[in-house]
Amino acid sequence: MERDIFDCTPLHWAVMEGYENVVKLLLEMVMVDVNLTDSSGVTLLSLAVMQGREGMVKLVLETRTVDGNLAGSNGVTPLSLAAVEVHKAIVKLLLQRGDVGLTAQDSRGRTALSWAAEQGYSAVVKLLLESENLDVNLEDLEIGHHFRGLR
Repeated sequence: MERDIFDCTPLHWAVMEGYENVVKLLLEMVMVDVNLTDSSGVTLLSLAVMQGREGMVKLVLETRTVDGNLAGSNGVTPLSLAAVEVHKAIVKLLLQRGDVGLTAQDSRGRTALSWAAEQGYSAVVKLLLESENLDVNLEDLEIGHHFRGLR
């Protein structure tokens, strides 16, 4: 698929603008790589998460070839982005997928849990704590905190 000067494909632009019907058409193409990044290292899934577009996140996740753990250039995963942006429904969608890493740390050592806890997003923290594979003893490398006792 062709790219523009921002290293974006038509699929990137359709996701950014929220054109679900166009995204569906483009995703049906056999040669579409849904894990492509733009010049900033942002994936399609991360783009949909940042936009807060739940329907778009569903569409991208339905491809099953998307890597839900693929981080941007700063190491931030789609789950951490959803936690930071307080997109509870999107956090839930990502967790339901089952293969999203709960302990992935970004370039600053932050996890989805540490971002949500620092911001006081209790609904997101609760969702993350309900996940079976969460390591609450993982230390946040940036501020040296861990989350023991939260469960």
